[in-house]
Amino acid sequence: MTDRLNNNLAKIFACLSNSKRRQIIFTINDTSNEIFTDPLQNSLIIKELKNMEDLGLVKQEQIGIYSLTTVGSAVAECSKGFEFLEKNKDFFADHGFGDVPKSLLKNIGRLINSQFFYGLHLVFPKWSKIVSESQEFVNCIFSQPPILIADYIGPKIQRGLKIQVLFDKSSKIPDCNEFVNKLGLREHKTNENFNKRIAESAKINLIMSEKEACVIFPDNTGIVDPHGNFISSDPDFISWCREFFEYKWNDSEPIARLR
Repeated sequence: MTDRLNNNLAKIFACLSNSKRRQIIFTINDTSNEIFTDPLQNSLIIKELKNMEDLGLVKQEQIGIYSLTTVGSAVAECSKGFEFLEKNKDFFADHGFGDVPKSLLKNIGRLINSQFFYGLHLVFPKWSKIVSESQEFVNCIFSQPPILIADYIGPKIQRGLKIQVLFDKSSKIPDCNEFVNKLGLREHKTNENFNKRIAESAKINLIMSEKEACVIFPDNTGIVDPHGNFISSDPDFISWCREFFEYKWNDSEPIARLR
């Protein structure tokens, strides 16, 4: 039984080692679980589909129409994680996932439709764009005072946009007068739309709105590297970022004001 299982798994992994086969699976998965092919013009695709059908990953509904099986759908979602890591293997050779919980690490493939930018001269315009174009909310996680975008967050607070900011407990926020003053962190007046909390640690930084999100991972020493950013407006990417933000937010303490 074990040998048979291992043999089937080996065949599935061998199938997924081919980028064309992975792309076929992703295409079916992303288009309502169906793909239309012309048997005469796409003989190579049909051959690959037949191999995947034999492995129980796809099934033929009718001539030229295929859908993923239950196993195929699960494999497609798992494969996105491998695809994301392979695509960014140079970055993750010296960077890690910080405090991402296992539940979200298993779904790291949801970040696949993102662009990677390296260098503050490239990422700062992206940060400011996310904040300035937000219309519903802005959620942020910072390990250090984000002086560069304080000028963009401040006006949003004044206009009553819902802002939630989470800081690392070891950050230098209280000592950064420029940032504290720009965001009014010492003000006694309560602003129900502006919430700030402190987390025990913030090994991953995040800037997101309802339209776009940016996630910043730490290097292998655990220090957040602001130069390398994954940014996307893809709904799955934004959803993953929001789930991570809520995970950290729910495990943090409120700040009434800084003294």
